[in-house]
Amino acid sequence: MKLFDIQSTKDIKITVTVLTLIVVAVSILLTVIIKKAIIGHISFDSLIIATVIPLIISPSISILIFRQSLKIYFLNQKIEELSRIDELTRLYNRRFFMELLEKEFVISKRYSNSLAILMIDFDHFKDVNDNYGHLAGDHILRESSRILLALLRESDIAARFGGEEVIIYCPHTTLKSAHLVAERLREKIEADNFTYENRVIPITISIGCAAYDNTDKSTQAIEQIIKTADENLYKSKSAGRNRVS
Repeated sequence: MKLFDIQSTKDIKITVTVLTLIVVAVSILLTVIIKKAIIGHISFDSLIIATVIPLIISPSISILIFRQSLKIYFLNQKIEELSRIDELTRLYNRRFFMELLEKEFVISKRYSNSLAILMIDFDHFKDVNDNYGHLAGDHILRESSRILLALLRESDIAARFGGEEVIIYCPHTTLKSAHLVAERLREKIEADNFTYENRVIPITISIGCAAYDNTDKSTQAIEQIIKTADENLYKSKSAGRNRVS
């Protein structure tokens, strides 16, 4: 590994350690030189040279240590982001979403708050990939996710659940309100003109909704609500797609 050819957090930490040791060594050397000068074992000219050089080197190394420490910080930030964000859609990934949802569900049950889950699937998405290419499919997922996020409340949480499926958690939302939100999302996606390489690609989505209501004592796990939303999604697709159930 070249000393300043940084490829990973581990490399940066090694670099910082090496630089720190150099600073310590320079400090020790400087102390020894001053002591020898005091007892007359070193000439004045040698003292000046031996003192100035370490003083010039030390700040430079300190700056390098600071810069490498910053790199560690930003790399750790990037690693943390990658652990919870889907790179293509910029939505949360499934694992992080489920962790959040479990916590939110516990809070909703404790304080008798309602919540809703929307399960979204892109209609005939395989045809998009087959007819326009996978890059076009990626473009659709990326742009539609941006549109969905723009329409949601700040408290709502959206994630890529798998493939072309998106899941949305809406706190303090009844089933009736969830249907209204879902219809707004469906209408916006249908109305938008998705284009890729100057070709318009018609896109629609099907949505399944489910909700936890504070009077529902039978629902003991968030997985049951997700399952219901998924079943309602397939009702929408079976009924002709581009609709909400």
